[in-house]
Amino acid sequence: MDYWIAGFLVLTAGVLLLSWLWFRLTNSKTRDEDKQEESEKKKGMIPKGSLGWPVIGETLTFIACGYSSRPVSFMDKRKSFKNSASGDLISKKPNGKDVVSSAAPAVVCSDVPSDNSDRVVFFKDVTFGPQEHELRFRLIHFWEAKHAFSKILMGLEMLLVDAEGTVIQGFIPPSRMDTYLRHMKPGSTYRLTNFFGSKTKKVYRVADPDVTIAFSWKSVLSDLTDTSAWFPEDRFRFHGYEQFEAACDLKGDLYDFIGHIKLVNEQALNESFVLDEVEIASDRRILVHVQTHDGPVMKLYIWDKVATAFCEKFRSLGKPPSVIMVTTVNPKRLGGALSLSSLSSSRVFFDTDVHQTREYLAWLESNSEVANRVNAEIVTKAETATIGELLTYMKQEGAKVAWFECTATIDDVVRGSAWYYIACGGCKTKATKGPTTLMCRKCGKTEITGAAEYGKVFKTNIIGTPIIISTDAEVNKVVLQNHGNTFVPAYPKSITELLGENSILSINGAHQKRLHTLISAFLRSPHLKERITRDIEASVALTLASWSQLPLVHVQDEIKKMTFEILVKLLMSISPGEDLNILKLEFQEFIKGLICIPIKFPGTRLHKSLKAKERLIKIVQKVVEERQVTTTEMPNSPANDAVDVLLRDVNDGGCSDKQSHPLDFISGKIVEMMIPGEETMPTAMTLAVKFLSDNPVALAKLVEENMEMKRRKLESGKEYGWSDYMSLSFTQNVINETLRMANIINGVWRKALKDVEIKGYLIPKGWCVLASFISVHMDEDIYENPYQFDPWRWDRINGTANSNICFTPFGGGQRLCPGLELSKLEISIFLHQLVTRFSWTAEKDEIVSFPTVKMKRRLPIRVTPVERTSPISVEDH
Repeated sequence: MDYWIAGFLVLTAGVLLLSWLWFRLTNSKTRDEDKQEESEKKKGMIPKGSLGWPVIGETLTFIACGYSSRPVSFMDKRKSFKNSASGDLISKKPNGKDVVSSAAPAVVCSDVPSDNSDRVVFFKDVTFGPQEHELRFRLIHFWEAKHAFSKILMGLEMLLVDAEGTVIQGFIPPSRMDTYLRHMKPGSTYRLTNFFGSKTKKVYRVADPDVTIAFSWKSVLSDLTDTSAWFPEDRFRFHGYEQFEAACDLKGDLYDFIGHIKLVNEQALNESFVLDEVEIASDRRILVHVQTHDGPVMKLYIWDKVATAFCEKFRSLGKPPSVIMVTTVNPKRLGGALSLSSLSSSRVFFDTDVHQTREYLAWLESNSEVANRVNAEIVTKAETATIGELLTYMKQEGAKVAWFECTATIDDVVRGSAWYYIACGGCKTKATKGPTTLMCRKCGKTEITGAAEYGKVFKTNIIGTPIIISTDAEVNKVVLQNHGNTFVPAYPKSITELLGENSILSINGAHQKRLHTLISAFLRSPHLKERITRDIEASVALTLASWSQLPLVHVQDEIKKMTFEILVKLLMSISPGEDLNILKLEFQEFIKGLICIPIKFPGTRLHKSLKAKERLIKIVQKVVEERQVTTTEMPNSPANDAVDVLLRDVNDGGCSDKQSHPLDFISGKIVEMMIPGEETMPTAMTLAVKFLSDNPVALAKLVEENMEMKRRKLESGKEYGWSDYMSLSFTQNVINETLRMANIINGVWRKALKDVEIKGYLIPKGWCVLASFISVHMDEDIYENPYQFDPWRWDRINGTANSNICFTPFGGGQRLCPGLELSKLEISIFLHQLVTRFSWTAEKDEIVSFPTVKMKRRLPIRVTPVERTSPISVEDH
């Protein structure tokens, strides 16, 4: 041990000696270099060579060059990596990206003479990646961006405008905010060099361009005083009531509101009105009822720092303002009514602050009668009312719709008592909302009572495992929407053995949430929607063209080929060919073991599937390895498939537990994401053909709707888009009804981490819960004639299908299937091309529900190509 310590000390002394020698060599300066350094210091720059002693890594690299190497050659190499502005070393990550270091301060100058006008670009010319051009702009506004939940500072966001009037978003990371913030002032003009063009976030955008100006560690910001260019003072983007209504709850681009004030914190404005700033500070918000011209009255919620700015401006006016303008508001629906909410990027303007408010004030003064008109359909003031007063109000002939918040006191809860629901006093059917009161939908009676109900949630044992089965929609909702602190995934042993403990089904917490967010964002990206629509159209057209050559088409088998090809292209960009065929053979062998006896002896089904998975992962891993090289060379190119998305997340250090074996992690997740292409999607499409074959009236309506859209597209000459297919309302009804009746995913498995009580039912710690979807989908109390294929029922159901807790074919909560919209698009394109190009006759077949949903004879049909010029009659199929 003593020899080791002595050796280490000798090595350390040698390294320090070499560092000192190198320091003397690299810092020897001529008289001219000293003068240049003094000049740079006066300009506020960090002079070259001022880094001081070399870091240990550089010393070891120098040693690695060989003792016979000339020191000056290595010094030249070192200098070649210096930043021309700061003189700091630019170290590199293995993937080629710059290392972000707070030890490399950026340069901020009060003013620099303009001697490089040929390098000046406008915002419209900015591209993705590092930029060495010069930008000139006016700083309109800046604000701190914080995480919505943790409130962690994410950075400083800015709104910038150039001489052409183009507005763009800017961003400074938190580690560099102190460097630049003290030099920045809203309204001032600046020049910026050495910046980075990054992708603009998809939610809450404040500018149109897809690129954001990001300050990098070597960015140089300076005042712009020697230019004759004129920069706009500000920029606003206004929306009216209809536009805000259309964008409600979408988290899209943020627009500005302008209008006049009706109430502030539910009080009318008058000369004696005074803001209660103590209450505002406590509530952290101000509620302003506003109206634009003679449009509907809206609630405008102003929060936190923006509320403070509102109070300061309000106080400085000396009298209550009439006109208000708030920038970048977020439209949301609260209590059923459209509301606007300020964000950290918002600003407040009153009567004469800017040109736009002055124009509106002039209109308001000349149209006071219109502006002061009261809309009786909108309740703009909170009032307390008793149940008797509400009943009196509802009995009035001219009563309008109003929103009420009910506050009551629970007198007593008797444990172990029956579970009651509001029901008809005669037939005990669950009561529904009538015109003025609750009523029975079967007999029409209004005599309502409480009825005891049993059997919706019950305990049992499956193969010796205690389990609670829930067939209740509200209980299922609680289980699905839990965020992992009460329920965690728990699936049969064959599934966990085959997919592994870290599978998508089993992972929980931040890891699962991040992976879900990554895939969801990718599937919702605009550039993917356009490309995947074309890809699906081409695959469907090719598949259907082959059907006309077959005497008998087994729909289930043919659709499986098509959907697997589409999904694999989306996941790995593999096109049809030998590689895809080998991949499919191995995957089919793998998928057979999902539901089997969990025994891994050689020759058993589970053992064969596990071996197939090993071979499958090797194939996928080869694709991932090849793609990793491309991703490293072009880190800023848009993601083309799921492999690109996961690779970039791993390269960025998105989750620490991925880093030990990142390629295995990605390969395993890609294999799991292939499952919908083999099971769920082809089954849904096959059953849609089955149900339509048995219901000629629904088929005729489907053909009529799709032929109408095809005719419009032929007349306009435009291509189909994602939104075109999703706008086919009856087609979406057919898809929803197919998914409701098919129940491809019949439920989800969860395990209780602690004792949980839901609606009076106690779920003990350690017990599994099976939230049954099929029981809810086929509940006659929820769906009238549930075993009848009725697409029209979705027109009668109040609310959209996707938000209905009684309709969960894609799961729910934080584990809602990220491919929900993509799945519906794929089925829509298939049905559209099928019914507009073919007629068919189906042979008799039956649906088998165990162990998985499928057709007993794979649904054989005979197809005939047709040229449709008019809607079909019900006898055509």
